[in-house]
Amino acid sequence: MSTRARTMADWLRSRDDAWLARLITLRPDAAYPAPHDMSTLASRLSVRMSVARALDELTAWDVQVLDGLMLGPQPGTAAAVKANCAGARIADVRRATERLRDLALIWGADDAINVPAPVRDAAHRHIAGLGRPAAELFDAYRADSLRVVLHNLDLPYAGQPMATGLISDRLRSNDTLAGLLQRAPDGALDILRQLDGGTPVGDLRNADRLLEVTDDMPPVRWLTSHGLLASVGASSVELPREVGLHLRGTTPLGPARSTPPTVDTSTYSADDVNGTAATHAQDAVRRMTRLLELVGELEPRVLRTGGLGSRETKKIAKLLEVEQSDSNLLLHVAEYAGLLAPTRSHQPIWLPTTTYDEWLTDSLEERWQTIATAWIDMPALSWLSNDGTADSPHALSNEVNRAGAAATRRRMLQTLAGIEKWSTADTDALLEIAAWRWPRRMSPSVATTAHYAIRDAEFLGITGKHALSAPGRALVDGADPTTVTTLLTATLPAPIDYVLLQADLTAIAPGRLTPELSDTMAQVADVESAGGATVYRITEATIRRALDSGMPTAQLHELWATHSKTPVPQALTYLIDDIGRRHGALRAGGATAYLRCDDPTTLNSALTNSSLSHLRLRRLAPTVLITEADPADLVSGLREAGFMPTLENEQGVVTTALAAPARSKPRLERRTHGTTFNADESAALVRNLRDGDRVTEASASAQGRVSSELPGVTTAATLSLLQSAVSRGAALSLDYVDESGTLTTRLVTPERVAGGYMHALDHRTRDERVFAIHRIVSVALAVT
Repeated sequence: MSTRARTMADWLRSRDDAWLARLITLRPDAAYPAPHDMSTLASRLSVRMSVARALDELTAWDVQVLDGLMLGPQPGTAAAVKANCAGARIADVRRATERLRDLALIWGADDAINVPAPVRDAAHRHIAGLGRPAAELFDAYRADSLRVVLHNLDLPYAGQPMATGLISDRLRSNDTLAGLLQRAPDGALDILRQLDGGTPVGDLRNADRLLEVTDDMPPVRWLTSHGLLASVGASSVELPREVGLHLRGTTPLGPARSTPPTVDTSTYSADDVNGTAATHAQDAVRRMTRLLELVGELEPRVLRTGGLGSRETKKIAKLLEVEQSDSNLLLHVAEYAGLLAPTRSHQPIWLPTTTYDEWLTDSLEERWQTIATAWIDMPALSWLSNDGTADSPHALSNEVNRAGAAATRRRMLQTLAGIEKWSTADTDALLEIAAWRWPRRMSPSVATTAHYAIRDAEFLGITGKHALSAPGRALVDGADPTTVTTLLTATLPAPIDYVLLQADLTAIAPGRLTPELSDTMAQVADVESAGGATVYRITEATIRRALDSGMPTAQLHELWATHSKTPVPQALTYLIDDIGRRHGALRAGGATAYLRCDDPTTLNSALTNSSLSHLRLRRLAPTVLITEADPADLVSGLREAGFMPTLENEQGVVTTALAAPARSKPRLERRTHGTTFNADESAALVRNLRDGDRVTEASASAQGRVSSELPGVTTAATLSLLQSAVSRGAALSLDYVDESGTLTTRLVTPERVAGGYMHALDHRTRDERVFAIHRIVSVALAVT
């Protein structure tokens, strides 16, 4: 263990249990699996990946304060950071240092703050937008380049590393820099300020070629020759940190960014937001259901390179009557939610999964939560397949997956949650807030993803009028599923059990139907338009579909008589009766397939119908025709020709469907959930850390250790020490070999010794354990 890690470990030991529990909550990756003691925890907190995760959660103000601490000497102080930051208040600086300390990114009091080396390594190499120190930049210079810089800075020639030291010392002098800039050619200062205002690196051809100073030398060449710009390779230059600090004057950190940017917001009523979101949520569930039905009907093939072909995605969008961007979004959500997957056959096709059938039995609220949660967590950026170019990735292919997609969506939703309730702002304004909240992750490169995140959240009903709804906010806050569904139920209109039949054979549902009536309407009518009121269209095909499902004509009449607030149109009554009389007159079965009818005239019509010639029907008896076609193809062909057959099984009983819909198996669960700890778990981990420290200390400093393995030390000495500990209630540190042969160090308090066994309280597990004395390798009194 290094000196630095030991120092961090000592500081961790000095913190109280409540602070350590909070640290475990904020940095859970460092506590899983459970560390043995504080030294182990300190090492985990220094792992680069863990440090980077913690840095990603810092605000722009936290980063600014951390930059200030890294720029100054070690240990730093909060007062020095305040002095280097224009308009900063000491209270705001201390608030930031407290957060950095809670994340274990710094340690020590405000007058002696230490920034661990792993934090410096994981942070941006250009601290506070400044270049690297001159000592680091000029260390790689060749001898001839050093000679030019040394000469122009009026320094004697020296070899490395002395030359770099001389240049660094000269550039740290404000008087020297002021004199150099005063005699610099026109335009030189503008170049330096341009690099100091953003990234301190610029492009320059032959940057490592330093020239002797001439009157007509370009300003950028003059700067490189005098060391005010350092060449980094052959094609770029970097502004040395000392020069940048001189340009920035007394406040090198710039204006304090202690508060998030103020943006204009639009505020709505809770009813407006929740009502709009609820309508969109219902539409999202309805569209998802219809989309998966279409996929089941079309059975689109999986491309050789993966994904779904452009022709199929366009057809699905057209049939779904939405923009292709919306249908592609639903496809990716369905795939990630496990409702859609490719079959595992030689020529795979996309099909709804068995999970989809289970999803259909859930309530509307539960179905919405499934797709909303899947959208937030999915790695796909569905809009990447929407640009229409020839080389754009296909929908459902791995090419649209991005590692940070889910994190960007969450951050945009959290940004919405952070402004005033029932309010929203322009997406660019939200991006500005998010960039302050997560400056390391919300770069300009994620702007398009952020814009689509806000758009898609509205389409799926997580927001209403682009403001977070009550159930949407609960999703963002990580509420349990029951809370989310309860909130959505409260925002949805009360379900109704009636429709309004119109003379044009449409039925209007002026609100959300009860689940039972909604399922029935899906059987007997097609949705023509949806919104606050849903319009259903009743046609010959929908009535035939209802009869095919086993619903008799009498039940259809009863349905409309019971659930229509308006009189049943006579045309609808006649249509039901007419189709009911003709429905089932023909019955198809497999023999390979047969067609039978009590009326030979009807069979003659089918036999002589030219559109059925491909079926090759032939008469078996006056009332029976047969064909080599499959029963499903026979029924389909007859229906296309205007007949209305039904399907019967081997016993001659009419079945209610041609066949069970094809389904694929859902893919294995792919979601990864970060390790989290609740309050009880964090407290238990802290207790284990304290116990582990005591064990480690006891093992290192205990005196009078006895061992059955050492010559001259007997088992009697071990028994004597155990019995003494029982009588005194003393804690022991023992090395114990369990039944699997694993050697572990335990901190225990013996309660009794009998029959070759010791009964003791194990401090780590907090319960009584039985130890075989012959398996105790060594034992010592614990130092507590």
